[in-house]
Amino acid sequence: MKFFIIIIASLLIFQSCKNSSSSQSEAKDNTGDYELRKKELELKEKELDLREKEMKFNAKQKKIPAEEVKIFIENWATIQTNKAIDSYIKLYSPDFQGIKKTKTGKTTYYNYVEWINDRTKMYSSAKNLLLSAYDIKVVSFNEATGNTRVQFTQFYSSENYQDEGMKVMELSRDDSGNIRILKEEMVYSGEVTDGC
Repeated sequence: MKFFIIIIASLLIFQSCKNSSSSQSEAKDNTGDYELRKKELELKEKELDLREKEMKFNAKQKKIPAEEVKIFIENWATIQTNKAIDSYIKLYSPDFQGIKKTKTGKTTYYNYVEWINDRTKMYSSAKNLLLSAYDIKVVSFNEATGNTRVQFTQFYSSENYQDEGMKVMELSRDDSGNIRILKEEMVYSGEVTDGC
């Protein structure tokens, strides 16, 4: 009987130790899970922080300095004077939106393809073309979109027509870092006549 009691006691002690060990193991597993989750959250936080810093860096990289804007706009004018249509087309974003206003007050809205077709037709028929830009100013920079808003006075002259007025553009850098025109609008213009 003593032997039987010793075996039962041993079994109870063994079971108690096993349960205790299992509880400790579960506690360790819970602690391990907690530590793992904590590290995962810390990594996600660091990842979000890095993404935010990257977005700010990219926005700064997209910002176009005033001197670079001036060179771009002057080049844009020279390309048109030279009727270098292939080079002209490359200055525009495929997402381009243009607004053309005529001296009669008509306003026409264009997408990229329509704008390029209209300009190609206009420049191919223009004789003694001269286009220049001055008073070039960076008006604003949108950090969310990376777009730079520019304003300048445009002088356009051909054999049969001359005008001058304020033009507004939105510029942005593409993924390669090249400046592209997203929007263009002649806000107002007036015909220039000889002798005035």
